[in-house]
Amino acid sequence: MATGALPPRDERLGALEKWVIATVQARTDPAERRILHGYAVWHHLRRLRRRIGDQHTTQLQDLNVRCHVTSVDNFLTWLAGAGLSLGTCTQSDLEHWMTDAAFSYRDETGHFVRWSVQHRHAYGLTCGAVRWTGPQGTIDSEKRWADARRLLSDNALPTADRVAGLLLILYAQKISTISQLTVDDVDITGDTVAIAFGSSPVTLPSPLAALVRELVATRRGKAKIGTPDDVPWLFPGGQPGRPLSDSQVAVQWQRASAGDWASYAADVSRRT
Repeated sequence: MATGALPPRDERLGALEKWVIATVQARTDPAERRILHGYAVWHHLRRLRRRIGDQHTTQLQDLNVRCHVTSVDNFLTWLAGAGLSLGTCTQSDLEHWMTDAAFSYRDETGHFVRWSVQHRHAYGLTCGAVRWTGPQGTIDSEKRWADARRLLSDNALPTADRVAGLLLILYAQKISTISQLTVDDVDITGDTVAIAFGSSPVTLPSPLAALVRELVATRRGKAKIGTPDDVPWLFPGGQPGRPLSDSQVAVQWQRASAGDWASYAADVSRRT
């Protein structure tokens, strides 16, 4: 794939599909297997493929599907242990499950219950949806600017980590968006450097522009195949022909700064 001998492949989606199939086939009851297959494959995977289009699956999208499928697997196992099925489960049984100490994935289980009622696998069950009302607290502006100043001025930090952190802090870009940036997304014309997060390029201020210009010229992943000239990614990863993964980007940010990258990145993801 790195050399063009094979077409590009979404490795994360491929691994997710294999995991889903294995989880579904592990159910010994044919009825449970059919319900889990319909929910995991025809609902979640089909919706995921439609959403990503020709892009690659992000880490958060992969984790979302796995959490939903795991919640169903746990719930069906609990029902079987209680001598119940999804069709015979009552509201009282559902509420008993919710008060069980082993209960987890509350929101994901509620989503499955509503889906089951809609598709007539369950009857008379209600489980309210939890609507996200925004972040519980505000972002510390002083801390954010302090982190930005350090990334702009600390030459001891790797250029890639500084650029990625500044794109997160100053432009509120999601990790998945940053990791997928390519050299073609950067336009260098004379002294002007612009970067396109979407359809319209954004002109970068001089300190950040210089860092991006340096990153384009010196970027190098850990892959042993290929050279910087034929790698399209702004943040090349360890696998030939692939960018740095979302999780690895976050790990590098955490290592490069004392800032709470995980919390800030999660808040940016929810806001956008």
